[in-house]
Amino acid sequence: SSLLCLFSACLRGPDDGSRELYTLLEVEQTASPAEIKKPWRKVSLRHHPDKLSQRGKEVTQEETNFFARLKDAHSILSDPHRRSLYDA
Repeated sequence: SSLLCLFSACLRGPDDGSRELYTLLEVEQTASPAEIKKPWRKVSLRHHPDKLSQRGKEVTQEETNFFARLKDAHSILSDPHRRSLYDA
C-alpha cells in the first residue's frame, strides 16, 4: 500500500512544479526516450550499489534508496504513457 502511494506520487510529480525525475537523470524535460538512455547509463553506473562497493565504498541504505529512485525515474520517463501522466 505504501509502495503504491510512492508510485502514484512519482507519477504525479512533485507538488512544487519542479521536474525532479528529469534532474535525477540529468536530462532536459524535452529529452526523447533515446536521449534519456545515455545519461541513464552514466548515472546508473555512477550510483549503482554494486559499482559503489567495487570501488571500495560501503553502501548505505540512503545510497540504495537513491538508486531505486533513479530506476523509478528511468522507468517513468522511458514510458510515454507514464511520462505524460508525470508531466501533467
